Amino acid sequence: MSNKQILQKRLVKYLAISGFLAVFSAIYEAFSHQVYSAPIILLFAIPLILEALPTIISMKFPKLHIKNAWQNLIHIFAVATLTVGSALAGVFEIYGSSNAFVVWYFVVGGAMLAVSFAMWLMGFLRLRHQFFGENNRRD
Repeated sequence: MSNKQILQKRLVKYLAISGFLAVFSAIYEAFSHQVYSAPIILLFAIPLILEALPTIISMKFPKLHIKNAWQNLIHIFAVATLTVGSALAGVFEIYGSSNAFVVWYFVVGGAMLAVSFAMWLMGFLRLRHQFFGENNRRD
């Protein structure tokens, strides 16, 4: 399977997840007795912005797509953690209660997202160095 086909398959998957979360949010808000929560309303945006958008960018600029299984796995877990944290924060907000542990979903998810970005950046710089390093310098 080519890189383009893999990215197209990934894009469809993330758009489907975002669509499911949008429908889930709409149904959940419909039964919330006129109590609205931004984390629930914007739940679909997390995978849309953090998964679908980078996939589209990778499709447009293939040199930005770095194949690193660990980086990809950490990124997926980060997005899943942020999505679950947002859903829980919204549920607690709608029901008028709170939980001190919900903030840790965002802390851990943000940390995993930062690690994932750092791994992508290191892979990108390593790839760039291979092509434009001192030995292959174009003057």
